[in-house]
Amino acid sequence: MTIQKRLARSNIAMLAIPLITAAVLGVAIGELVYRPGMGAWDRLAALRRASDVEAGLAIAELLSTMRTPTASLVLGGGHSIGVPLAVSCRRSFIVPSATMTVHPVRMNGLVLGVPQTLSYFEKMQDRIVRFIAHNAKISADDFRALMMKTGELVMDVGTVLDGAGAVDCGLIDQMGGLSDALAFLNRTIEEEHHAVDGH
Repeated sequence: MTIQKRLARSNIAMLAIPLITAAVLGVAIGELVYRPGMGAWDRLAALRRASDVEAGLAIAELLSTMRTPTASLVLGGGHSIGVPLAVSCRRSFIVPSATMTVHPVRMNGLVLGVPQTLSYFEKMQDRIVRFIAHNAKISADDFRALMMKTGELVMDVGTVLDGAGAVDCGLIDQMGGLSDALAFLNRTIEEEHHAVDGH
């Protein structure tokens, strides 16, 4: 099989599998939040609130376990569950003008003011921190420090990192653009092809 076909297969896998996973997860969570008498819009809003972080982390976990070569590229502004998605691939790239906002887990909409809600937030945040520490070159303590930093965001807690800052702290592997990400995929596919063929 030619390198171009392998690269195409890699790109198709990167697009198709997360979409399928998000759809399956969405259906499951949709059933979970459905209650008799809920209108279509109410159900959609409940589904979106329930599935944002869970679905994003599930897709990140899926990408991190793929044997197919994967690369991520951060463009523009990324935050929230975009951070685990960015570090989930075998190699992560970021353009100089991009930013990554690291902040604690938060939720919009109706929130029950009970201890279990805070416990849920803590557990979700721990899962995200563990995933990032495992898949990036940043420690859990350093990531938590970025997450809880005060004085940088006007109405929030957290840190905004530009491209160089994200690489310097170990969150992203290297600076680069689309051509760099594609070159990495091409090179990795060729190396694995040679390893299989024994050349």
